[in-house]
Amino acid sequence: MSDFIQSEQKAAQAADGVMDAPSTDLVPAEPGKPLGPTLAGRDGPVRVSLVAEQGHVYGGESVTLFAQVEARAPVAGFVVRIRIPAGMDVETYRAVDSDLMPVFEAGASPDILVDPRTLAPILAETSRYLVWHVTTAQTPGDRHEYEIQVRVNPALRGDTVRAQATVYVADTPVDQETTAIEVRERAAYLKYLPALYAQDEFMGRFLMLFESFWQPIEEQIDNAHYYLDPQLTPARFLPWLASWFRLSVESEEWTEAKQRALLSTIIWLYRKRGTKHALLEYLEILTGHPVEIVEHRAKDFRLGGSARLGVGIALGAGNVPHMFGVHLQLDPYPRPDGLDDDAWAKEQRRREEARRRLIEELIAHEKPAHTHFTVEYEVLAAADATEAKAEAEPEG
Repeated sequence: MSDFIQSEQKAAQAADGVMDAPSTDLVPAEPGKPLGPTLAGRDGPVRVSLVAEQGHVYGGESVTLFAQVEARAPVAGFVVRIRIPAGMDVETYRAVDSDLMPVFEAGASPDILVDPRTLAPILAETSRYLVWHVTTAQTPGDRHEYEIQVRVNPALRGDTVRAQATVYVADTPVDQETTAIEVRERAAYLKYLPALYAQDEFMGRFLMLFESFWQPIEEQIDNAHYYLDPQLTPARFLPWLASWFRLSVESEEWTEAKQRALLSTIIWLYRKRGTKHALLEYLEILTGHPVEIVEHRAKDFRLGGSARLGVGIALGAGNVPHMFGVHLQLDPYPRPDGLDDDAWAKEQRRREEARRRLIEELIAHEKPAHTHFTVEYEVLAAADATEAKAEAEPEG
């Protein structure tokens, strides 16, 4: 295992005592530990999703975690690492689409939780990690699923525990997701029943089923306004928001960050639609670089008594009226590992043709109907692309 993964593992282990600590009855023995590294954005070549079978469980019950890894760009392979927090015992596990077995890892030191009323330790366990190493080459759209069944320690009643999945490409973490499971002492719905049911364990467990079923719906209703905010909505909702404006962001060129930037300014763009400034903004969001638009006006054309028609009179570039030219700077595509020269040349040609087709369709869709255009492409070298991005970022 690389030094980077080892350092990230130690940081995640240091986070377990805080992130998995109870919010009321239980507290970590060493409060104030750092929470470890976080990943900004979800534009990596591989995306990981992690969900729990139920959002509410009793201590002592089992719950299944479902992880899915999806390739969004060609990669030589990946590593998915799932952290099972202290207090959850692994019972069964499997890779749904293969017989690949995981590697087990454990934290270097146990996380000790104490009862704040008596200061007595009630749980001393290490976090566990299940790691699947996938070495086969991945193409966009490839998916892999994993299931892990865990049993929750009864000592965690009243706590909220969090499992975490991280996916690595070439020893670099590219995506991460966390899911929370609330460990309850009793069903919350019991408060809506007569008091005589409060001590009925069967009724409490029965109502817990409905709480788990309704939790996702309740959360969506309570947080509905966040789904309409381009900066806060889940990534899978961005194409849905774009469809409100008859936009298609399904192309691989529209990364999550670009989709959010576009939808955050779409009202302004619609107000200025058909203007040079709106088209510039649109193209700069897509390419990530400054864009130049040159309007080709009439040459030697004048009105008055001296006006003459002839071969020397041109209404625009190529004798086409209402013509404008667009100059674009484009980033080069990074070469994925595991592709030979012929395969990479073919993949690069496919992506470049798709990108240019997308740009020209965008210009045709956003320009004034009576105008015509030409496009000049400049593919930057890797070093120039990095420098151009740095110059484009605002200071501070």
